[in-house]
Amino acid sequence: MSKPEISLICVYNKPDMYKNVLIGSLKKIKAENIEVIGVNSVKEKFTSASAALNHGVKLSHGDILLFVHQDIEFLNPEGLSAMVEAVRKTKTGDIIGAAGTALVNGRPVLCTSILWGKLYKTYNAIRIRKGELRPVEAVDECFFGMKRETWEQHPFDEKTCDDWHFYAVELCMYARSKKHQVYVTKVPVNHLSEAGTKTKGYFDTMVKLAEKYQSQFEYIVSPTAFIKISDVKKRANHAYIKLFLKIPV
Repeated sequence: MSKPEISLICVYNKPDMYKNVLIGSLKKIKAENIEVIGVNSVKEKFTSASAALNHGVKLSHGDILLFVHQDIEFLNPEGLSAMVEAVRKTKTGDIIGAAGTALVNGRPVLCTSILWGKLYKTYNAIRIRKGELRPVEAVDECFFGMKRETWEQHPFDEKTCDDWHFYAVELCMYARSKKHQVYVTKVPVNHLSEAGTKTKGYFDTMVKLAEKYQSQFEYIVSPTAFIKISDVKKRANHAYIKLFLKIPV
């Protein structure tokens, strides 16, 4: 058997969703010449997305690495081929996603053409044209990719991102700190789930991310956060008190 060029890696905690939504849609579009690596984070007892994804990459063989959530539905073959072609266009060190956040006049703006939810709604976002590589600050973790050499130079940071949040944002901040590029491109997929809840681990990771990049960036920019790095600890402490200690502030 020849070595696959493309490895699609998914860390999942809901086997039925993984099988019916992600794998089911790949079968419908008759995806070929692709290696699918599924990592059951519950069964294999991973405590962070970074550790589970690094494990998945080590099991893979492709020169193009695609990372996808269990609730991504590929709507047609272009959903896969467009991302693969976009990765081929990028350089080693670059990151590319199906959705991401750009700064427009100093404010965060979502850039994507993907759909979401059971009703296939469109996001309120800057739409991406077919074949376009639009620069952004960070990609959304639902579906993104890179060349294998990019991961080899900087795997998912298991120390900074030791929970389930910001692992792709950290990759993007690292890439930008090394003068590489972060892009989004148009891919026809549907993201079934809505935004998740912000746990204590979310804020803990944000603090560690701020500490790591405080000398290089003024803001953390992501699809779920836009915050001045110098304010991160104060904002995180405020969230701890309000959300987790249940004390009115």
